[in-house]
Amino acid sequence: ISDVERNYIGPMLYLEKPKLPPSPDPYFSILVVATAKGPEEARELVEVNKSYALQQLATEEGALRYVIMPAGGDAPGADELIVHCVETWKKKDDYETHKAMTQFRENVLKMETLTTNIHTVEFGGSCHYQKKK
Repeated sequence: ISDVERNYIGPMLYLEKPKLPPSPDPYFSILVVATAKGPEEARELVEVNKSYALQQLATEEGALRYVIMPAGGDAPGADELIVHCVETWKKKDDYETHKAMTQFRENVLKMETLTTNIHTVEFGGSCHYQKKK
């Protein structure tokens, strides 16, 4: 990623399906960057996405993981209004199916009431590396 100004340092909420193996093939991921209207909306965005992540992982076969990085964090100069989410699917077709679902549209509407801007970056070749125990 060449256009990121700084790294995120701070707490993350990392949810994934149980017993997910390292990826033999690249997965499809998105990075969602949401700018909240204010600090309270930033906290609410995290709660909205926590509920949505659980629903998405439980109901979508191709959905693999959902990572939420709350606004702020511990990095100097961190923006207190920007919430990042990384969502991962087995393949792009699973993501396209996801975007056609009612629950996706409902979540977008909830997020739009809390934000001034939302943008998404797609990564067609993401991998999950994990040390063997």
